[in-house]
Amino acid sequence: MDANEREIYRAAIHGDRDAFEMIIRRHSRVLFAIAYGILQNREEAEDAVQDALVKAWKSRWRVRQPEKFPAWLCMTTRYRARDVFRKRRTVPI
Repeated sequence: MDANEREIYRAAIHGDRDAFEMIIRRHSRVLFAIAYGILQNREEAEDAVQDALVKAWKSRWRVRQPEKFPAWLCMTTRYRARDVFRKRRTVPI
C-alpha cells in the first residue's frame, strides 16, 4: 500500500465522503463477491453490501490503522451477509 492509498483511507476514516466513495468504487466488486458467496442471491448480496457500507460509514472511526480499512470493510460485509443468511433460514411458527 502506497502513501496515497493510506491517505485516502485516513481521510475516509476522518469523515471525507469523497474519499469514502473512492474506496467504495475501488472495492465494490470484492465486497459483492463476498456477500454473493455467502448468500448466492444477487439482490440479497447487493442489499447486504449496501447495509455494510452504511454501517461502515457510521462506525469508520473504529479503524485505528488506515491500512487495515479494506480488511475491516470486507469483514463488515461478511458479517452482514451472514446475518442475512441466518435470518433467511429462520422460519416463523
